[in-house]
Amino acid sequence: GVMFTQEDDIKWVWNLERKGQVVGYWPPVVTALVGKGALISVSGKRHKLLRRILEPAFTPNALRDYFQTLDGVVLENLSGWSSSKDKPVFYSSVVFKMFSLQCFFSTAFGQIEDRIKKQLHDDFVVWFQGLPALKPWYIPGTAFAKAVDAKGRILANLEYLIKKFKAENPEDSKLGQKSLMGRLCYGKDENGDLLSIEALKDNLVLMLFAGHDTTYASLGSTLHYLSLYPEMHAELEKEAISFRDPLDFDELKNAPVMTAFLTEMWRMDPPVARAQRMLLNDVEFSGFNAKKGMLLTYSCHGALKNEETYASPYTFDIQRFLPNDHPLLLDPKIRSDSNKVPATYPVFGGGSRMCVGNHFAKLELRLFLTRLLQKYKLVVRNSEKAHFPVG
Repeated sequence: GVMFTQEDDIKWVWNLERKGQVVGYWPPVVTALVGKGALISVSGKRHKLLRRILEPAFTPNALRDYFQTLDGVVLENLSGWSSSKDKPVFYSSVVFKMFSLQCFFSTAFGQIEDRIKKQLHDDFVVWFQGLPALKPWYIPGTAFAKAVDAKGRILANLEYLIKKFKAENPEDSKLGQKSLMGRLCYGKDENGDLLSIEALKDNLVLMLFAGHDTTYASLGSTLHYLSLYPEMHAELEKEAISFRDPLDFDELKNAPVMTAFLTEMWRMDPPVARAQRMLLNDVEFSGFNAKKGMLLTYSCHGALKNEETYASPYTFDIQRFLPNDHPLLLDPKIRSDSNKVPATYPVFGGGSRMCVGNHFAKLELRLFLTRLLQKYKLVVRNSEKAHFPVG
């Protein structure tokens, strides 16, 4: 295989997929645990039809319908993690994994039974432990076999929740039209077909897989940089306190300092290290012949630390993503740049396989950061960055 880190090379890889010359590639263990009906497991026409159903549930306009629910989950969790100054209680960032699940399930299904919520969390912990397996071989007692068993329980719970939702919320109901689950259950492709319950379950597993550890890593990196840069922390707090009450979706979405901070945080610590495509036929690139079946890998870390794109790429500097007229933009060299996120900023993938839930992930982080800065003081006991398994 070949690994790319340059902008033009990554664009070339993404363009190959638009031309139907490559398909997305994941290790067989991942596709086995996610499911054959999931978006990452299909290609060609089926991939396009599936995206047509899934994407409307995660557009910025759809997120407006989930805004208050997500805000409530954020406020509830921050309150639960808070403690008094005299008797501080410190939490491991592992709590962010349950937070991620709660954000998704509350948005999708509303209130669900605590028993099911805990079982889903516990089963996903086991499920994730099966992903590093080298082969998708079911050998009793192995991490992969335990993950397969956990997935069976996850699918059973998801089927129960889906059927319960559809029984209580027909297509023409408010939740059938305006909720995340309603859009997924009743969304139709260009042929007018609904998702089968099996495909729906596989794609719910994919969404949880895509959001679980990436949210965990992103929140950990957010707190890491807040603790390292008190002056930036103060500017973010000032912006958050200035927001209208109740929170306004558009004001939050367009907040310049927060946007620059999150974009730079993801540039420094992308929660996904790389992505792969597999060639469907022989192609020529820059004088080299790449053969059918070869894997083309682009490194997110490499692309985001490219000196040709980012000056001083290993320095955390939100100036590079601030608007040109912002008072915090003091470096004249940066001011002369366009200050726009490059087309090959690969944190959420790119091309025809751009992350479907990227707007949802950004809203989670914006709400978390806003409510943290508005209502609490952050104390980090261990600011050392952990690079493995994520972030």
